[in-house]
Amino acid sequence: RPLRAAAAKRGGAERTFTQMVMAAATGTVDNQLELALAFDEGKVTPRDRVSAAVWYEKAAEQGAGVAEMQLGYFAEVGDGLPQDYGLARAHYARAMDLGYTSAGLRLGRMNLEGWGADRDVAEGVRLIKLAADGGDSVADRVYAGMLMMGYGVKRDFQEALVWERSEEHTS
Repeated sequence: RPLRAAAAKRGGAERTFTQMVMAAATGTVDNQLELALAFDEGKVTPRDRVSAAVWYEKAAEQGAGVAEMQLGYFAEVGDGLPQDYGLARAHYARAMDLGYTSAGLRLGRMNLEGWGADRDVAEGVRLIKLAADGGDSVADRVYAGMLMMGYGVKRDFQEALVWERSEEHTS
């Protein structure tokens, strides 16, 4: 998981909450992500999605795609940030621009549903396929289902089976 990369870089050493806060205050993105995750999951401090959003925002300002992804999710569901589909879409799009292709699954779904913009099935399919091409295993299965049903794409059972069975499909 990308959010756990900071701990792995330190050899998995656990820090106290106070140490996390002090480290995040130095402004390094890995430390900001670690503190955001601590608030997000509530493992070393009580869960606080509003505080998590503050630290994800600081990391996002430094180009952390995973932080943009989390902020998009918070804005989409209204947890940690007010529900705002337009803001969610903007965060997901920035995450994708930063190379976090898994955001395409969420943004694609928003396009399919017409959340925060006019419904656009073709763009939704394109984004979900982009996420699948990027290695997102959930997007693989979603795209496979679209192929099976012919939803937004030409129905193709053979291709659907390839995507359904794929863990790292890269067509």
